[in-house]
Amino acid sequence: MAISRLNGKHPVIITGFLAFVLLYFTYLNIQKLADPNIVHLPNVQHNESEFSSGKNIFFILSTLSPRGEIKLTARQACSIESAARTNPDWKIFPLFVTASWFNALNNEFISPLLRYENIHLRTVDLATFALGTPLEDLFARHALQKSSYPVEHTSDVLRLLVLYKYGGTYLDTDVVVRKSFDLLQPNFLGSEGHGYVANGVINLQATGDGHRFAEACINDLAQNFNGTVWAANVPFLVTRNLRRFCNVSKVASMSPGSDRRVR
Repeated sequence: MAISRLNGKHPVIITGFLAFVLLYFTYLNIQKLADPNIVHLPNVQHNESEFSSGKNIFFILSTLSPRGEIKLTARQACSIESAARTNPDWKIFPLFVTASWFNALNNEFISPLLRYENIHLRTVDLATFALGTPLEDLFARHALQKSSYPVEHTSDVLRLLVLYKYGGTYLDTDVVVRKSFDLLQPNFLGSEGHGYVANGVINLQATGDGHRFAEACINDLAQNFNGTVWAANVPFLVTRNLRRFCNVSKVASMSPGSDRRVR
């Protein structure tokens, strides 16, 4: 009889606890919807025509956010603001992966950015963003979430996928921009020590050689994504694809003074 009573009570307790958790999160969602100070970001896919000019600057913010609330550090906000100030005729898109809302009264680093008309905060839905691309299967099997470095590898993959889909410039959130990108020729990456090409600044056009190079990198990722090595998916990948694309072995041969580079 004791066993019978024990088995009878535990399901009730567990069911009651789950119901409480569900009600609590429902309450939080209702509060967010009802609070006029809560701002929900549009999905980056809702109006993809806004990227058609190619004068896009993207930042990827993939830091995990359990509540889905956007948070920026002073460094990140400084980087985004510098891009907006020096490129007033470019559109600046900070893309948030696991966050989709913020409180307009309780975020000291977001509100100042909203004063710039060319800054557009967007959210990315990993469940749909890669549909129709060579990375659809990689996203569908949750390879990014299962990675040993989910934050870093999500950013690595998305920066290439965003440029493949829309074209423009990707910047890390520790890059401070001091001059307009209009002064530079399109399709460029920065070199890094030890013979590798860096991935903190990348510009690839949506057409021509820029798009073909982005497509080569995306196809490489689809076949060779590595979730266990920190730098495997962009610095190493971009470097080996540039070597093939430019038909050279040395990174120095890809410089602007060389005839063998992405143009």
